[in-house]
Amino acid sequence: MRKKIKKWIYATNGIIMSIWIIFFQILALCMTVAEQPFSMKTILFILFSA
Repeated sequence: MRKKIKKWIYATNGIIMSIWIIFFQILALCMTVAEQPFSMKTILFILFSA
């Protein structure tokens, strides 16, 4: 039982980490294409369609 919980915690930590990495990558992308007003909509569209 304890092993399963530990595995689950590691799995969720991995998911949270990847979400943060993706979030920061999107943030960096927004910084580089900040001049374009449609960039945020485009990024969101790509994010939700993927």
